[in-house]
Amino acid sequence: MKYGITCTICGSLFDRPKNNAKYCSDDCRRTGAQIKRQEWLDRNPDYNKIAGKRFRAGQRMERQKRHEQYLKGKKEAIERATGGKFL
Repeated sequence: MKYGITCTICGSLFDRPKNNAKYCSDDCRRTGAQIKRQEWLDRNPDYNKIAGKRFRAGQRMERQKRHEQYLKGKKEAIERATGGKFL
């Protein structure tokens, strides 16, 4: 087995099974993923706040559409029952 690649987390030498391997073990791979995620969060601190606002705005629009459809159906039911125009 030839050694020549250094793990970016623990610094040990290993022979990579794939051409693009950076980590020597699953533990180092998980640690690397956690570090990468934390770096991304440090660069994008308001991402969750902005994404939450965008999600809630979409939910409000859907709720408003469902309510408008409900009112339209109720109005049509009243018009059918009374045989006239609902004001």
